[in-house]
Amino acid sequence: MCGCTGIGQTTPSGAGPAVPGSPPSGTSGGAALCCACPADRRISTNGNTNYVPTTFRSSSYSRLNKAHIAIVRTATAGSVTITKTFSLSAANGANTTTHIATATTAITDAMAAWEAAAASYKVRIEQPGCSPQDLTIKYVASITTSNADVSVSVDNTPAPTPSSNVAHGTRMTLYLNGTGNVSWTMIHEVGHTFGLSDEYTYNRPAATPAPSLNYKGASDPNQTVTLSTSRIPPRPATSFAFDNATVMGINGNTTYPKYLFHWISIEVDALLRSEGIIAVVKVV
Repeated sequence: MCGCTGIGQTTPSGAGPAVPGSPPSGTSGGAALCCACPADRRISTNGNTNYVPTTFRSSSYSRLNKAHIAIVRTATAGSVTITKTFSLSAANGANTTTHIATATTAITDAMAAWEAAAASYKVRIEQPGCSPQDLTIKYVASITTSNADVSVSVDNTPAPTPSSNVAHGTRMTLYLNGTGNVSWTMIHEVGHTFGLSDEYTYNRPAATPAPSLNYKGASDPNQTVTLSTSRIPPRPATSFAFDNATVMGINGNTTYPKYLFHWISIEVDALLRSEGIIAVVKVV
C-alpha cells in the first residue's frame, strides 16, 4: 500500500515537517490529501446522460464509455491514462489479414490523434492545502480477442456503402468501402466510444430550431453548443444539416475543443471520490 508523504503541502515557517494527508482509504492504495499515490478503476458511463445530454437524442439511447482509467500524481503534475480495449472481426468480404490490419492501424492512430489533441489541455486537481496538480491526458488502445470494451466489425460491403457507426458506444461497424478517409472516420467513431455525441444531425426542416449539446464537466462550467444550420451537398435543398466545425461535427475536421475532454474530469472526480477525496477537478 502506498503511503502519503504530505507532498505539495505548505507549513508555516519553523513549524516542522508538513503533516501527511489522510491515510490511503481506497482499494488502489489511496489518493488522499496531497498524496502522490496512484489510483485506478474500470468505468462504464453512459455519455448520453452523464457527459453530453442532447435535445435530439432520446435519453434512452446509451453511449457507454467502457474503459480503464488510472491517475499517477506528483506534487504538481502527473498523468491520467484512459485505456480502451478493442476486438476485431471481419464481415461481408473483409479478410482477416489486410482489412483487419487496416482497422487495427486506424484504431491505434485514432487514439494517438486524441492524445495529440489533448496535449493542449491538462486535467487539474485542486485540493485545499495542496499545490494544484496538472495531469497530462494519455490514451492507450489495446487489441484483445475477448471481453473488449468495443467490438469492431470490419465490413467490406461494396459501394454504395452505409456510413460507419457506433451503436451504444460499444459496437462499431467500420465500412471500408465508401468511407473515404478511414483514419479520420476512426477518430470520429472512437469519439463515440468515449460517450461523445455527433455534433450534426440531418433531415430537419429549415424552420426547426437548431438542436443544442450541453457538455458537462466535474468542476468545469457546462458548455452549451448550438449547432449551425447548413445544407451539405449532394443532399436535396430541402434537407438541412445542423453541424459544428469540430472533429465530431464535420467530415475531415480536426478541431478538438476543450469541452470534448470534459468527460475525463468527470471520471477523475469519480475516481478521487471512490478514494474518499473531494476536490475541484477541471480541464485547463
